[in-house]
Amino acid sequence: MTPGPEAGNQVTSDAFAIVPAVPDRDYAFVYDTWLESFKRSPWAGPYPMDLYFGVCRETIARLLARPFVRVAVATVVGAPEMLHGHVVFEPPGKHGHVPPDSRTGHRPVCGAPSLLWIYVKADRRRQGIATALLTHAGISPRERFCYPFQPYATGAVVLRDRWTGGQRDAMTYRFPPVEVRE
Repeated sequence: MTPGPEAGNQVTSDAFAIVPAVPDRDYAFVYDTWLESFKRSPWAGPYPMDLYFGVCRETIARLLARPFVRVAVATVVGAPEMLHGHVVFEPPGKHGHVPPDSRTGHRPVCGAPSLLWIYVKADRRRQGIATALLTHAGISPRERFCYPFQPYATGAVVLRDRWTGGQRDAMTYRFPPVEVRE
């Protein structure tokens, strides 16, 4: 697996740098882009528009408050307030406790890194930014990773042949986080 931030992996290029998000500076961008891109997703569900922003903002807030969730942003080199995109992820083994299925006793816990959300501005796509964000998160699209949502822009990419490692796991994020030991 590609080393993530815990391994000291800092991704940079001449055009952008991937750095940990600064909540006071970067989270408004994370919320706004997540809400807008998810709104167009066919996986967003049948939220009435008068409820959508409140319900989804609260969902994002709860996910970002999970103790193991990390957020990284792609910034313009030398101008950290100018953002190209972001990734929201959990390292492997840091997931929720899911009650066992009443029929089988199976607990659907992924145990791999989780990609909660990834976003890159439309005019910055196809420049290696999403790949750099995933690398920072320690996620390789061909190796096992979990995701609870499918973003509109990347949903099709997750389903393409080159994203063969993805496993959808929405249940895990409905429960409080616990450290999973395999």
